[in-house]
Amino acid sequence: MTGVQTCALPISITANSFGKTYGTTYSFLGNEFTDAGLVNGDTLTGLTLSSPGAVPTATVAGGPYAITGSAATGTGLSNYTITYNNGLLTVNPAALTITANSFGKTYGTTYNFLGHEFTDTGLVNGDTVTGVTLSSPGAVPTATVAGGPYAITGSAATGTGLSNYT
Repeated sequence: MTGVQTCALPISITANSFGKTYGTTYSFLGNEFTDAGLVNGDTLTGLTLSSPGAVPTATVAGGPYAITGSAATGTGLSNYTITYNNGLLTVNPAALTITANSFGKTYGTTYNFLGHEFTDTGLVNGDTVTGVTLSSPGAVPTATVAGGPYAITGSAATGTGLSNYT
């Protein structure tokens, strides 16, 4: 006499892909996935998800980062062979605003920018702006009082971690 042998069915669980902003933490809820292959009313209710991109110090250039799943929970899962598929976590640049400081000068003099006449807003994780190239048509000695005020424009910021910002 031979018995009936039951084989485990395959199911596939795929972590969802998404993005976050540099400097923020992503906390997984355990429901960011899709599944395929469950039968007979069996359910998948949760999943442990993790990614090295979830921490606030994960850089834009380092990604996209794998989102891995494990430890599925639900009903009837012992009847399946589970395959976990990775998702991707993209770290998007954070906003950084660099504003040139306003000031005055005396007609007939030249103003030489030092590169630190600015304020910045939006830096995180200890990143810094150490200098900015600044220029203005009002910096030359022939700039007239009647022609002003003159715009001061910034470009070519230098510092640490700036590739993580727009």
